[in-house]
Amino acid sequence: EIEPIDGDAAGGTMVTVRAYWSVIQTSVSDVSATIGGTRDVTVKGLIRSTLSDTVFMLEMPPSEGGRGGSVRVQVAGRGGVSTAFDFIYFESPKIESVQPGLATLTGRVAQPCASCALRDDGNTVSIWVSRMPSVSSPSDLQVTFDSHVCNGITSPCAVWDAVSTNQGVYLTVSVPPSTTPGPTTIEVEYTATPSPPPGASLTGSFHRSPRIASSSTHFSYYRPTPKLSLIAWCTLCNPGPSCLVTGSCGGGAMPTTPFFDQPDTVSVPLSGEGVLILRASNMPTVQVTDQGSLLIPGSDIRVAIGDALSPSVKILSSSSSILELQCVVPRSFQPLVVSASIQLTLGSET
Repeated sequence: EIEPIDGDAAGGTMVTVRAYWSVIQTSVSDVSATIGGTRDVTVKGLIRSTLSDTVFMLEMPPSEGGRGGSVRVQVAGRGGVSTAFDFIYFESPKIESVQPGLATLTGRVAQPCASCALRDDGNTVSIWVSRMPSVSSPSDLQVTFDSHVCNGITSPCAVWDAVSTNQGVYLTVSVPPSTTPGPTTIEVEYTATPSPPPGASLTGSFHRSPRIASSSTHFSYYRPTPKLSLIAWCTLCNPGPSCLVTGSCGGGAMPTTPFFDQPDTVSVPLSGEGVLILRASNMPTVQVTDQGSLLIPGSDIRVAIGDALSPSVKILSSSSSILELQCVVPRSFQPLVVSASIQLTLGSET
């Protein structure tokens, strides 16, 4: 009995062998193993030896030329006992490409997925894995993005399609969100019931080595540059937590917004009387108290109006990378054109 019956052609597979010998082996040096009688196989350990069986562990060397195929392993022990078994080498699966290979922290890919067929919804990538066993459905594979298992149940990502060709398996996978920009490890594992080895009984027991493809160089997350997507001014606010309600200021008045020829500029009175409403996209999602302040200890948000800071900032909402807030504008003694900026600090990151 051997376990597993196969392993990576690169070598290093640890194989447990149970030989039904009637001679007790006293140490590792009592057992020797070769491939075809010519290539040595390392005996790593003697697990037990009795008058009924001997269990030991072998470390398989690389295959000749790094190719897959079957070899005959011959094992001999003290007292003239011996056994032999077939071992199958395979070339490990390899992630050849991930397209597109870049996504925002929300899982939004940087460009359309041309090979995602009908699932090109802006959050989907195509993964090509060579040397993977043939699959019959997406459930034959498990895909992970770092710690995110893409099962569509406990994770927002899922394997939507899996097609086997003579070049490998092509997957269509939705991208989960991430909290950290930078390269991400994608892992694809074959999880279907493996086929029995040649000549084995369909009902027999056997164990194969895992078939896993992994890459940390084909896919990365990035944080896009934050930008203001709304700037508006209300002289009078609606009662309640938000100054704007259904797009209107207090009394049903429409907010002051930028003119078409100055899309990033809004006019406010010198007195600063009223409230400035800002909406920024590509911002981290944060937890907020009922009063509109940051819930995370050590975090901070500031709105700069020119060289001055707003004395009062209230966060209205934070979700899907959209941050909306309202703030008080300091008064000015002369007409000026100044810039407005939002600075959000979360721990050591700004």
